[in-house]
Amino acid sequence: ATAAAAAAAAAASAQSEAQCDAAKKLFAAGAYDAAADSYSAALDTLSTTPGGGSRSDDKLRARCLNNRAACQLQLRRFSEAVADCDAVLALEPRNVKALHRRAVAREALERYAGALEDCRALQALGAASAEVSASCTRLNRLVEQQRAEDSQGRDAAAAPTPVAPSGSGEADAAAAAAPSLTTEDDQAAAKAKAAAARERGGAAFRRGEFKAAAEAYYEAAKHEPLVHTHFSNLALALLKLEEPAHAVTAAKRCTELAPSFAKGWFRLGAAQRAKGNLSAACDAFAAGLPHASPDEARDLRRQLAEARKALDCVPAGIEEVSPLPSPASSAPEAGKPAPWAAGGDKAHGKVDLAKAVQTAKRVAELAPATQAGPDELLSLGYSAFERSFLQLWARGKASSQRDTDLAAYLGQLPRDARGLAAFVGDAMSEETLSAFVLAAERVMLPRDAVAAAAFLGRLASVRRFELLWMFQGKAESTAATNVLRAAVATSGGDKPAREAATKYGVKL
Repeated sequence: ATAAAAAAAAAASAQSEAQCDAAKKLFAAGAYDAAADSYSAALDTLSTTPGGGSRSDDKLRARCLNNRAACQLQLRRFSEAVADCDAVLALEPRNVKALHRRAVAREALERYAGALEDCRALQALGAASAEVSASCTRLNRLVEQQRAEDSQGRDAAAAPTPVAPSGSGEADAAAAAAPSLTTEDDQAAAKAKAAAARERGGAAFRRGEFKAAAEAYYEAAKHEPLVHTHFSNLALALLKLEEPAHAVTAAKRCTELAPSFAKGWFRLGAAQRAKGNLSAACDAFAAGLPHASPDEARDLRRQLAEARKALDCVPAGIEEVSPLPSPASSAPEAGKPAPWAAGGDKAHGKVDLAKAVQTAKRVAELAPATQAGPDELLSLGYSAFERSFLQLWARGKASSQRDTDLAAYLGQLPRDARGLAAFVGDAMSEETLSAFVLAAERVMLPRDAVAAAAFLGRLASVRRFELLWMFQGKAESTAATNVLRAAVATSGGDKPAREAATKYGVKL
């Protein structure tokens, strides 16, 4: 019986070794999913060894788990990678590869304190390198930043929500009684929901379902609006969807929340470049350099050099060229995610310099058309209308003539939600939404509160309105509140105002 058990154990070990060797070849060929399955099969074979196996089987088990963790990293299955590394370290607490891989996975999961702990363990084992030292510096910064964000989140959750007077005691009392995240349970629930949404987003992204990924990352950002990595992920998904204007908005928010987060600047530069804002792309790539690790800096410098080269080909005086569509080949190869800036330089097509120059010349030829009236601009398209409106909005101090002109511009926009959404398309920017809302309060509210509220309702039909509105400040929120509350108090304005209030988050 003992001899038979020994023979069975030897056969299981040999089979497991063969499966492990096959997995190694699959990994070398880039077939990470198949390699992970083969390592899993090897582990299953080892689990059938009579008596649990020998010491050599434990070493083989640790090797299979460690190598499967490497597959999980390539497949961006970071939680699974952490679990495999945990199992390795339970068998071999000083395993350098497992510590390093777990640090990478933990950082990707934003578990910065754990990643820092692993890097310090590597240093203690004498396995420190320039990369590990740089990682410790970066992770120290991220840990402090995360603690500050958590503290801000607790402070914001504990603070009472200000409620502007509505003129109705009952409405004010109801608004003041509205629930807010004031308890630790509420905060924990929001954090859990954000984590679940982020996991869904990651899974959708790996499947190439970028729309679903963007929606999931946006949901995570709503639950945790002070966590910068949600906006970084959202920007990447939007770039994959070829929506650079919205990617710029998300990436800007990321850099505002975490100015020392190099990946956020990379995302912003990539989005600006995809949008055709070459100068802004150069500024973003350069801004990330002081905060970047050696690998990050290398990617940033390469992108900065390419953006500068493209910018040099643009005629003087032209600050923006039309974005070019991404080629189908820009999708990531299955099973081969990009490095730290995954999708950054593949999220948009390479700039065709000749086409960029031609586009810039066409823009220059069209420039005089922006002197036309709002009705003529409407026929030229949204971009021409937007440029002229923003120029007027930014023109010095308010005056009665300026207000009249602004009202004329707003009056030319389509009067139905579907028409406005079709006219604007994907081109609405954070800046323009701000100007439209503030102008509605300034020039439309005194004339017709109901019309002003209806205009805000139409604006909310524009694509990605929720994303753009998330980034607006107190002035815009106050303007929307004033318009909608005034409309409620006006005969015939109650229904459209209440419909719009839901989208703007206004309590009436």
